[in-house]
Amino acid sequence: MGQNSTTGAAFIAGGSLAGAGVSATLGGMGLAGGFGGVGIGTAPVVAAGGVVGAAAYGAFKAIAQGDAVAFGAMGIGAIGGASSLPRELCRVAHLTDKLLKNQEIAWQRSTLWI
Repeated sequence: MGQNSTTGAAFIAGGSLAGAGVSATLGGMGLAGGFGGVGIGTAPVVAAGGVVGAAAYGAFKAIAQGDAVAFGAMGIGAIGGASSLPRELCRVAHLTDKLLKNQEIAWQRSTLWI
């Protein structure tokens, strides 16, 4: 096994371990929507960690080699991530506000009967 494959395997293993750690720390995760809900176990989170580790290795190699195409791809990804963050934060704030209003309405309704 060459040096590149050993280093790449280390990045992937590190990402997989990080995914296992996140899964163990956060516990039961899931997705819910109009379709209902589905649980996400440990295996998909570990696999996602491995993918992130592989991506980190690719970025590490591209930076070390000064690959202009990879720098462009990393820049586009960074801009895309940064541009979607405010939208997602607004969505979370809106949902939180809606939840708090619903809880306040429920509390007001419950106090009417006391």
